[in-house]
Amino acid sequence: MTKTILLHENAHARVQSRLPKTGDVRFACVNDQGDFQLEGTPIVSQDLAVDGAWMSLDFMANTSSRSFAVHALKSKTLTWMQTAAAGLDNAFFQDVMNKGVRITNSDAQAPAIAEFVMSQLLMHYHPVKQRFDAQENHAWTRLAFREISGGTWTIIGFGNIGQEIGKRARGFDAHVIGVRRSGGKHAHANEIVHPDDVRDLLPKSDVVVLACPLTDATAQMGNDAFFQEMKEGSTLINIGRGGLVDEASLIKGLAVGKPDFAILDVFETEPLPQDNALWDHPQIAISSHSSAFGSGTAARGDALFLENLDHFLNGTDFRNEVDPSRL
Repeated sequence: MTKTILLHENAHARVQSRLPKTGDVRFACVNDQGDFQLEGTPIVSQDLAVDGAWMSLDFMANTSSRSFAVHALKSKTLTWMQTAAAGLDNAFFQDVMNKGVRITNSDAQAPAIAEFVMSQLLMHYHPVKQRFDAQENHAWTRLAFREISGGTWTIIGFGNIGQEIGKRARGFDAHVIGVRRSGGKHAHANEIVHPDDVRDLLPKSDVVVLACPLTDATAQMGNDAFFQEMKEGSTLINIGRGGLVDEASLIKGLAVGKPDFAILDVFETEPLPQDNALWDHPQIAISSHSSAFGSGTAARGDALFLENLDHFLNGTDFRNEVDPSRL
């Protein structure tokens, strides 16, 4: 039986030359305005039955995302969805999965986020501005800097993103502790520990990275008690979800150097309101939920969809299938 796959027309244009050329699959597209086409012919949503769907990044910047989401939720034939998201805390994904749809999430952003983490920390450890100032003033000034080497990193959430961060931190000769429920060993960590042991790690961690999903268990894990346990002079990095951190507690922790600095790419309210005190805090580096915006993210996402499309058509195991119990 021929399977129908729904995707954004821009994504279809990018991967068209690499799509299967058989009668076993056909493609339906949504444009930026939310209009549907099936094999190039306009079709109303109610008449379109789809078996698979790709929620690529192309849906994120326009109103087509609503048309896609409504169709996915109403569909009686959808059995698989590939998403460009890594974290699935949005209720939409739970609703789709409750319909029996198998969801595969994305690891395409992991290398980009890992590079972002390293670059932000290096900018904090190195006196970058002072070096530029010295150059501008033709001043022969020798400036000391803090090394990553020899430090201890605790990465809370050691999935695809956490592993890429650990890989790079170990490349700088840091001691990496990965935190995940499944335990075991991993090539990109010196140790793997259970989340229940996090509080014991905080007093010895120079860098704490939040890379875990936002769930009932992790919501506002960065609270007063968490920061009281952190090492003086340490750095907190949050590239997970804003809801992992109680921002009022963080400000109190920064006041006593626990942590001494925070690198935040995600926030409780996004976009971060212009009058929010975090913008002007001297111990916080802010970016606008953009750690995944690396030059290679889109291409890796396309390749992941094509790989999982092949698995879908051939009935083989998906890459990155999400366990419903983890949502």
